[in-house]
Amino acid sequence: MALVIISTLLFYYRLTVRTKNEEMESKMGQIRELSDEIRAKDNSLFALNKEVGSKDSQLAELSGAIKNSNEHLQELRDSMVQMSRGRFDVINNLCEEYFSRRNAPEKTRLSLYGKVEEQIMNMRSERALCELEQSLNMVYDGIMDKLRVSFPHMKEADRLFLMLTFAGFSSKTISVLCDINLGNYYNKRSRLRAKIEESDSPYRDLLLSAI
Repeated sequence: MALVIISTLLFYYRLTVRTKNEEMESKMGQIRELSDEIRAKDNSLFALNKEVGSKDSQLAELSGAIKNSNEHLQELRDSMVQMSRGRFDVINNLCEEYFSRRNAPEKTRLSLYGKVEEQIMNMRSERALCELEQSLNMVYDGIMDKLRVSFPHMKEADRLFLMLTFAGFSSKTISVLCDINLGNYYNKRSRLRAKIEESDSPYRDLLLSAI
């Protein structure tokens, strides 16, 4: 029964990821178009600022358009965050199943462990981690680049932990991917959050909002 559930979850996972990726590509295209539009309007606003009072009404209209575009851009980014995190629902559920069946018969546990291990190895690959970092930078306004700038000497293990947290992986999934127990997970999360809170990083609020 567990194997049927796992196979169904994996099939659904692949289908969901493909659909989510297509939706994200569409959203990214809209974001790029809006960003270009905002830059063009900013340039127009700068030129208009050099002109005299007869342009006041045009300035007000252009400022309102820029504000609306920025609000729309933020809405798209918020939507991208939710979609990005939703891509990992299946692997989160798989790890939940793994933890819940620790006392199951050995045959079931070994079979389940094999499926979980396959996903873990895929997720731990250099390519997968690189793609995840790029995706987070796109969705979260360069959050991983800003983490590196803010904490250049942070341990790679801590940086990986935060990247998985930013991406929306569950506590159990992060524990499995980072090879730590749940107690250590909560201790590390609290320690890293305190480290960010006590820092003078100009990106502190952004980093904290993603934890």
